[in-house]
Amino acid sequence: MKSFLYKNDKIFIPDRYDIPLIRERINSGVYEKEELTLLNKYLDKKDYVLEIGGCLGITTLELSRKCKHVICVEANPELKESLRETIKKNNVTNADLIFKYISETLDTVTFQTYDFIVAGSADRQDNAREFSKTRIDYSVECIKAKEIPNISQVNCLNIDCEGGELIFLEENSQLIRRCNKMIVETHQFLTEDKKFNQKCLSLINNYGFVLVQSIGSTHFFKKEYS
Repeated sequence: MKSFLYKNDKIFIPDRYDIPLIRERINSGVYEKEELTLLNKYLDKKDYVLEIGGCLGITTLELSRKCKHVICVEANPELKESLRETIKKNNVTNADLIFKYISETLDTVTFQTYDFIVAGSADRQDNAREFSKTRIDYSVECIKAKEIPNISQVNCLNIDCEGGELIFLEENSQLIRRCNKMIVETHQFLTEDKKFNQKCLSLINNYGFVLVQSIGSTHFFKKEYS
């Protein structure tokens, strides 16, 4: 495992994922730029956030500073040690880490990992293009949303799960309807469904949210009455 400084934060990364493409995206400020912009603009200290997909923990750290509390759910087992170190070394006290996959129907899932860290997923049926030869699969334990500690306090969702967002949106209507804010990055380019983005956005709209702002494929929604 290696570490690097991102602004004033010490970020840990497994050796497998420390490739030039990721370093370039981070150093140029491209990595999670849209998501960070939206959460800093629209979230505040009243928000108790459920983050789906913590990855390197950069957005987790920002959420912990901006919001009251964050529950980060990360299904990639290769990120357990690095995420824990990132949270610990940056003295974060208002973030909980859960290393499982949220599912209402399954006990375990096969999680696909690739050398390109942001391509990992348990939901896509296709391979991750040029990284498909580096694929390693893991059996990951599932957790129902209602089993997540303090889930009743969550009012905001931050969803970045590399093609798994539609399944999450379809399965967790009860949780979603209780929330009043949502940031979602949609990943149609990683799926074979040409209507993937449209399905995600329409479903969110049906839950009573309105689209406030989109930056690229990342969207901020808010309940109409909020």
